Amino acid sequence: MLKKEIPAIKNFKCTFTRPDLTISIEMKDVPSEESLNSILANVKQFSTIENLNDIAKSVKWKSEIYDINLIIYSHSKEKPLIKYSASYFKTFDASNTSEENIDGYKTWTKYEEPHT
Repeated sequence: MLKKEIPAIKNFKCTFTRPDLTISIEMKDVPSEESLNSILANVKQFSTIENLNDIAKSVKWKSEIYDINLIIYSHSKEKPLIKYSASYFKTFDASNTSEENIDGYKTWTKYEEPHT
């Protein structure tokens, strides 16, 4: 569906390596800011606790998916253009399941490689 919505996407792949879900997107060309924003908006909309719990259950994982990583590549699969991530927990303490420690994939952080 995402590839239909954003024609600049060349490849789309999801992998689950416990306890993380990684979405890798390879672009045909250097993406516009509009394309990047659209990809992130779509992934955010999909990344609900319910949807991610369904994924976890489908692979027989009996816990929450801790992190979602969205990695966008352009031209080179070795060096990502941009990376976003969101977490279920606010801290690294997964044993703390108190409401104060649950972010529920709401806060997304953007990581960019420094240009040299």
